Amino acid sequence: MEITFLGHIPSKKNSRRNFRGVSLPSKAHETWKAIELPTLQGLKGFDGPVRIDYAFYPGSLRMFDVSNAIESINDLLVEACILVDDNWLYLRESTFAVPAVDKGNERCVVSIHALEPTHIDLALAVLRDKSEVKKIAQRWGCTQKAVRETYEDLARGAAA
Repeated sequence: MEITFLGHIPSKKNSRRNFRGVSLPSKAHETWKAIELPTLQGLKGFDGPVRIDYAFYPGSLRMFDVSNAIESINDLLVEACILVDDNWLYLRESTFAVPAVDKGNERCVVSIHALEPTHIDLALAVLRDKSEVKKIAQRWGCTQKAVRETYEDLARGAAA
């Protein structure tokens, strides 16, 4: 899946606003989010691990914080249900590049690629499902604790 975000991507955490003890994202970020979120509605989401490649095309030589822009994009993708979450269980790989400055045409092209589930994903799926742990214990003729320990080792990569 490829998504292009036009213009500057504002930071969610810079220029935060405080309102009655609550820290709110910057006004620029909220405006950007209000414009971009509807454009993502209806896109098919990913329910497993992904790789995301970010290609930034700044419109000038003005400096910007790439990590803040990536964080804004990821949070938007989660809110739009394109990503389940942007933690390591789902966002396994990422790259960013600045291929060129494109005067007057600032944008970020985001490419999202589904990854094949790994032994970590399979082990975690079993560990999250108590009924599956119970079935495996019965099938193996052991305790549920032994099954959990085996799958925890698998998730850690000890028994790949």
